[in-house]
Amino acid sequence: MKDRRYTVDKHPLRRARESQAAAPELAVLLAPNVVFHSPILAKTVRGRELVSQVMAVAAEIRSGEYIQEMREGCSTFLVWRGLIDGELIETLELIVDDEAGLILERIVAMRPLSAASKFRQIFVEKTRGRLPDEYFGVTPELAREANLTKELP
Repeated sequence: MKDRRYTVDKHPLRRARESQAAAPELAVLLAPNVVFHSPILAKTVRGRELVSQVMAVAAEIRSGEYIQEMREGCSTFLVWRGLIDGELIETLELIVDDEAGLILERIVAMRPLSAASKFRQIFVEKTRGRLPDEYFGVTPELAREANLTKELP
């Protein structure tokens, strides 16, 4: 029997993701000073424009569905399950909204490690040139070794 204590209206981000919203539709859900913490990035993503772009790319990489949602006050917890490149992947998301209902913070965890690694690899390929290397933990030394740039000191 389903526990009805956690039945809520869907969070606006969940509705947007389920309707395959693009970056502009995602941006309207975000506070101007939104922060996004991701296990695949070495640096927190800040600001409405960049966070919406990152979220849109992430949605292109995987397929699946939200399977659980719980909300208390301005905090929402989402569980998502799906596939990345044929492998099971699960994410847990904590979303914190401001008084106006805009997203102030989004924190994502994902598992298993093998799927998270695939996700990161594909994400890096799709965002190369749109996100600075520092978001991926790429130092000038590593970039030279990987032949990512020819003009680093």
